[in-house]
Amino acid sequence: MLLKHLSIPLLSILPATAHEAQKPIANEPWLAPLKCPFEPKVIVPESFAVRLAPGHSLKEHIKVVGKKFVPWYVFRHDKNEDQVMYFGDGIDDKLLEMIRRDSGVEMVFCDAKGLRFD
Repeated sequence: MLLKHLSIPLLSILPATAHEAQKPIANEPWLAPLKCPFEPKVIVPESFAVRLAPGHSLKEHIKVVGKKFVPWYVFRHDKNEDQVMYFGDGIDDKLLEMIRRDSGVEMVFCDAKGLRFD
């Protein structure tokens, strides 16, 4: 699976500064933003793209989430080599919340059929 073959430019749906722009509510735990800019008919259920904050490794993220799962595609952001992104399947509501509660997660996006080869 090569990202250069995507039918939708990946960076057009993955804004670069979401983590910095979102201000946490006092006394509320971090919950990374969830974006889903697609028509419901093309959304892949329980599949998400996750962008980690620069410097936050996948190993650290999985440790914080506390549950073993295997992303099906991991890559570095093309404008920031220190930033990891991944796609994961089988992410139910509970796991999605745990992923979003990791303060090292910058943004989560729902997955769409145009972004994959199924």
